Amino acid sequence: MDIQPGPDVQFRVELTDQARVAVASQLGPEVRDVTGQVLSRTGDDVVMAVREVVYLRGDMLKMAGDSVHFSRQQMANVTEKKFSLPRTLLVAAGIAVAVGVFLGSKSLFGAGGSSPEGPPVGDGNSSFRRP
Repeated sequence: MDIQPGPDVQFRVELTDQARVAVASQLGPEVRDVTGQVLSRTGDDVVMAVREVVYLRGDMLKMAGDSVHFSRQQMANVTEKKFSLPRTLLVAAGIAVAVGVFLGSKSLFGAGGSSPEGPPVGDGNSSFRRP
């Protein structure tokens, strides 16, 4: 895959064993893959603003866009992650419908609810005596 810098494009890079050793001081040991934006590319060298790190055991760490250097030989697999407007709108619509159904079925605003019948028992200061 051709990795090119771009503002709206994120890449997920699976690392080789060589890369795990190389980035251990910056990202920690046992990094499986990183996700982020490519800041620059020169020949086979890539600098990424890393936003997410996934470790071999499955733990995930969010990052603030730390710059990390990789060579093409350190990348086992590269996938492009694109923003999808139709998918995002579909998810937002689904959430809106779910919230509407929930609010309509629960009467959260007091409409249609029942109140207890009869006067309240005691005033909170009463005590009971046996005759």
